[in-house]
Amino acid sequence: MRIKCSAQSNTGSRRRRNEDSYLIDDALGLYVVSDGMGGHAAGHVASRLCVNTISRYVWQHRAPDAANDGGHVRHRAGLMRRAVRAASTEILRVASRAPTLAGMGATATAVHTVGDKAIVAHAGDSRLYLMRGGRLRQLTRDHTIASEMAEQGVLEKHEVADHPFSSILTRAVGRRSYVDAEVVALQLADGDRLLLCTDGITRYIDDPQWLVENLEQGDVDDVLQRLVDHVRDNGGADDATAVIMSVAA
Repeated sequence: MRIKCSAQSNTGSRRRRNEDSYLIDDALGLYVVSDGMGGHAAGHVASRLCVNTISRYVWQHRAPDAANDGGHVRHRAGLMRRAVRAASTEILRVASRAPTLAGMGATATAVHTVGDKAIVAHAGDSRLYLMRGGRLRQLTRDHTIASEMAEQGVLEKHEVADHPFSSILTRAVGRRSYVDAEVVALQLADGDRLLLCTDGITRYIDDPQWLVENLEQGDVDDVLQRLVDHVRDNGGADDATAVIMSVAA
């Protein structure tokens, strides 16, 4: 499979540094978005540590690409889970050495591709969407209190976005040394479009139909620009990061 990528990361305020980070490594087949938390410079530090540590861990512990059977997929799934855990440990280690960084953390949504398969590792409320054959699927769950209340039937889905607990994370990278990343294996297909994005994108797309109508059509650079413009036109005031992957056989 060939993958073409386009990415943008924009700050919601010129008065402070963008706390989002992203990684595109076509040689490694690794794509990551991360939204930092912690205030001041800490959020930026946490998200950068997150993507860099995941990248370094995958590079150091990857298996030979020749193997592509079920066992190989299982190895990659374990690899991605451990990579997110390593990032959490590294953020905690750095935070322990500087009082101004105490309490920092980050979300992580990472895709690792091998041949026609992709392994997704996720913690937090950044998201991964799959556009295939005119149908849009959200492949990740938001790890927030409000989202989990909706899963349990305590809240209606339409109440989640405006709930006071909508942005309180139940899983994050760097808040504890152990983080249980959610891992999903995906068989890629010709024509797939994947969108990795932070909540600075998703909170300003009220209608998923907009993604259905725009994500699949056109060059990925054009699609990304339409997405960024749409978020801005709808009042986007948060750091916003998106990576669009286009898959071709």
